[in-house]
Amino acid sequence: MLKAVKFVGFIEPDRATSKCFHVTATDGRDWVVRARKLGYNAKRLFNEYLAGMIACEFGLARPKVQLIRIPYKIFKELDENDFDNSCSIGAATEYVEGLELIPKPPNSTNIDWTSPAFRVKNRTHLESILGPDYSFDQFYAQRVFADWILLEDDWKYENLHITPENTPIFLDLDFAFNGGGWKDLPHVYDWIHMFSPQAPYCEGIIKELSLFEPWFNKLRSLRKEMFQQAIDTLPMEWEIPTNYLDTLMNLLFGDINHFLEQFEYAFEIKIGMNEFLD
Repeated sequence: MLKAVKFVGFIEPDRATSKCFHVTATDGRDWVVRARKLGYNAKRLFNEYLAGMIACEFGLARPKVQLIRIPYKIFKELDENDFDNSCSIGAATEYVEGLELIPKPPNSTNIDWTSPAFRVKNRTHLESILGPDYSFDQFYAQRVFADWILLEDDWKYENLHITPENTPIFLDLDFAFNGGGWKDLPHVYDWIHMFSPQAPYCEGIIKELSLFEPWFNKLRSLRKEMFQQAIDTLPMEWEIPTNYLDTLMNLLFGDINHFLEQFEYAFEIKIGMNEFLD
């Protein structure tokens, strides 16, 4: 397990949607850390870590994640009214130097994000940043992955960032698995909850069912055994409820084909309602 050795500073608000901090760890590299906050459970740490591990195996463009031990001397440099130092293990996401937020399309504040006008504006905006030949393959990956892991706050443009190499990456998985609390999970997937709402940066981008196929195949190749080590080493101090992990892993991996059938059906319904057309 990593150990934080130096507090570098807090992450600017436009780089994270919750209070995260930047540290140097025992591996000599820099990491962005989520720690348990006073008065809250550790569900968002669990989400960021486990969903991040699965995302990297799936092939979604995002930094890798690890567990990290936070010594008391680091907590002393943080706001003691914010963080619970009795929980010394956090979720660490690899720090990407020069990472920037991709801004929303200009003059789009008062436009309905599901409208044809926004779809055209959004695609033009992203092509101007990523280039007219960019395939948007990763956006298709994000779309199927978000519904599979029950990502609750998928609607934010602030989840989309870009590296100095002009590669888009997707951050903030801390609201995966039905959000920030240990809420009951569904036993099966239901199409009615898919594409609703769609991430705004996908508007005008997601149009062809066939372009999901490589990601459907990748999803079918995943097995829960791939993540057994991550599960076996989850911290006791995160206080994961009894049977929660079994229920979650059975949902994710018990019948992937059923999820994909529901996803395709939801897409076809949206197409029939002209929701993806410009």
